[in-house]
Amino acid sequence: MSLRALPYLLMSALWMVSPAAAEGLLQVRFSGAVDGLSERPAGGLAGQLVEIELGASVKGEPRDLTLHVHLAPGTTGAELAALLEERLRALGIRGVATAGTGNLWIGDAAYLNLRLGGGLSAWIACAEGPPASLAVRPPTRRSGAQSFQVDVSTVLRPSGGLPIRGAASLTVPLKETSSAASISAALSRAGESKWISDRPKGDTWCPVKMSNGAAITGCSFTVNGSVGDWRVDLVL
Repeated sequence: MSLRALPYLLMSALWMVSPAAAEGLLQVRFSGAVDGLSERPAGGLAGQLVEIELGASVKGEPRDLTLHVHLAPGTTGAELAALLEERLRALGIRGVATAGTGNLWIGDAAYLNLRLGGGLSAWIACAEGPPASLAVRPPTRRSGAQSFQVDVSTVLRPSGGLPIRGAASLTVPLKETSSAASISAALSRAGESKWISDRPKGDTWCPVKMSNGAAITGCSFTVNGSVGDWRVDLVL
């Protein structure tokens, strides 16, 4: 190999390397229960397929969990959290569930893709900063209009003064005709007056900081599964 070709080979290798994902503490709080326990819902179907895809770091090495399971009617959010904790521990991922509450803490998380529905819901919180990317994707089984709210905690650090803590929220409608791209655009428009945000791709959105310069220290939102099985794709 000639020395002249070496720089081009090195450049090609750099382009092939994907940037490392950020990691952080993630909280998922499941609630509700799969409907159809006492009687089959309209259409004669009972039970619910849920999709949970999660990535985390274990001693610097990436680990991935894919959990696509059909849950029986009556399965609660607390029971789903317990199952997820058991699967995470089998992979060596740090996960702590609070018994009977549906609350699950996940350490060194990199991403979470979640589709619930059928009566199951979840609150998701990025505990240590804003997400790098957020997408809300349309339902596949049951569809219905609802709203999607994003809440953030903020801090402003004036020169020579104590930190000033704050909070902010924005809400956008989720319509039966909404697409991931239209939801991303709606989130960007909803925060124009107070937020500085970005759309890493046409169908994703992320908060960056507040217009007054305050940093975003955490972010939370809910996935309401009582109306439709909307999917959320989250990258930390």
